[in-house]
Amino acid sequence: MPPPTTAQIKKDDNLISQPPPPSLLRFLDFVLARHVLAAFILFFVITLAYFVLYTYRDDDTGLDLPWQQLDRITFVHEGLWGSENIEPLTSSWNCSYMAASGVEVDDSAPRNKRSRVCEFRNFCIDRDRGMLSGYIILNGTKKVFPPSVNIMAVDTESDIYWSPRVFLQSSSSYYGYINETVFVYGLYSPYHLSHWLFNGLIPLWSTMQQYGATKDSWLFRPDSWDGHTKPSTFDMSFLSETGRDIVFDPFYMTSAFQIMAPKSNVPICFARGVVGLSDRCVHAYCEESFRRNDISTLRSRFLSHYAADIAQFDRQHASAGNRSSSQHRDPIIALLNRSGSRNIPNLHLLAERLRRAGYTVQDLNLDHGLTLAQAVHLFRNTSILVASHGNALGNAIFMPSSSAVISVNARFSEGDPWFQLPMLQLGQRFYSWECPDSSCVVPDEHLAASCFEWHDLSEKQLRAAVSSHDVLEKFTRLDAPVNSYIDPSAPSQVAQRLRDAWWCYVKDVPRGINVDKFFGMIEKIVKDMGYVEKEINVGDGIEIERLYDEELDVRKGGFSGICRAGKCCGPTCMDGMEKYVFGKGALWGDGMGKGGGPADKSWKLEEGL
Repeated sequence: MPPPTTAQIKKDDNLISQPPPPSLLRFLDFVLARHVLAAFILFFVITLAYFVLYTYRDDDTGLDLPWQQLDRITFVHEGLWGSENIEPLTSSWNCSYMAASGVEVDDSAPRNKRSRVCEFRNFCIDRDRGMLSGYIILNGTKKVFPPSVNIMAVDTESDIYWSPRVFLQSSSSYYGYINETVFVYGLYSPYHLSHWLFNGLIPLWSTMQQYGATKDSWLFRPDSWDGHTKPSTFDMSFLSETGRDIVFDPFYMTSAFQIMAPKSNVPICFARGVVGLSDRCVHAYCEESFRRNDISTLRSRFLSHYAADIAQFDRQHASAGNRSSSQHRDPIIALLNRSGSRNIPNLHLLAERLRRAGYTVQDLNLDHGLTLAQAVHLFRNTSILVASHGNALGNAIFMPSSSAVISVNARFSEGDPWFQLPMLQLGQRFYSWECPDSSCVVPDEHLAASCFEWHDLSEKQLRAAVSSHDVLEKFTRLDAPVNSYIDPSAPSQVAQRLRDAWWCYVKDVPRGINVDKFFGMIEKIVKDMGYVEKEINVGDGIEIERLYDEELDVRKGGFSGICRAGKCCGPTCMDGMEKYVFGKGALWGDGMGKGGGPADKSWKLEEGL
């Protein structure tokens, strides 16, 4: 085909440049109008549906569906005020401190500020007006603001101070009223078992016991520290039979026990709100401790709440041909391990050694964690728990009082003291095992490199800070304590980053145990519990059996008696003895304020082995 001529090209250009015919324009306008109309109709329908759902009322309550399904809510309309003995909702408050009653309190003092607990009469919650807060109604002409309250039980850097909003009058003509107490609290790293227990649950439980909680009390969690790293997996429904845990953030809706705060068209008001945890926890940074019966009542609550689950687990074990742990009279030893960081690679050898000696052993891998029901079932009769320093040690809360807990630490970690005071207050014997020789070291170069990177320590800075050219190899092999590597002339900031990287490494590095010494340590603990080996004449010979002798059981004198015998913890925990065991009014004291101390402060389990 010949190429088009110039005349043909010009003719085609003229055709392209001509406007479309009117009929085509009318068609396009029609289609466009239809699309705009369809979009408008769709928007209107969606808006109407949202409006209907948002304002849906069941029995004229206007509550979200989860709230409609709850009992014990009385609905009040402002039109009834002044009649039927219904008065306008008016709030008031009173705050208390750790200072003795009748003593004038310096409200600005940090200690008193942290220990403040405020009780509110008529405390209201909704997720629109509250804005991460509850609120109170004064029904007056002048706003008076309540003090802010620390809702955490942590170190001072992690405190969260909180207070309800104040309104002069209610902006809602309708509200739900619950004649119960709601406890306002916060959680610290709630996905971590030990933080959830020691910085959250135990302080909250102690506060609830002190301020008259009932089986129908409610909870309200307006905030958490590090709460969005990952969700908590711990169900707190054992704290209340009919109440719930009110939250503002769907991220915190981790079980059926949580419920989103109601909408503002029908707020929920409680007869009383208790705000704060009174600066009480199991660590030295809290001024206040809990009472002795707080732990025993909490354990009892665990057992009663999960009784059906425990019975079901026992039936499953029986059907599999296993005996329930409740059938064992001998000490039950739990060995907890995990893959990856903090793994104890030869823990299985200890399990084999213990079984050959006739012990009942629970050999557990915690890579996938445990539910609370499983933990209560597994540890309720456990006598000795062995695990790497870390989260697994928190399971001691479920064990009987005066049991023994052994933390397996990396070499030269100097027995990280984080769990010492918590275990002392739980009434559990606690020991840190640190293998003294290189046979227990499991080097992890990848972990070491990650710790250097995490603490912004370049190889050049590292070389400048240390006194040996092969420090990287020595570091991963844990040949010596970290301070022996640091050059005295090194910049202080770089030296500190090296120390921080060291603690990062020894915290998570796998660590082995000396099986012979560890077995001897457990044998010593078992004898202290009254289990001794005796020769038994069985007719055709003599057999060695482990029998219980109450006279040899150090537990019969109570936890303070164990400590007076120098057998409740290693020598590094002596600082907490005066406050929690031997001092006047101490948690585990005899109430006489006799003072004193253990028989031998240098005693330790591995001595003489």
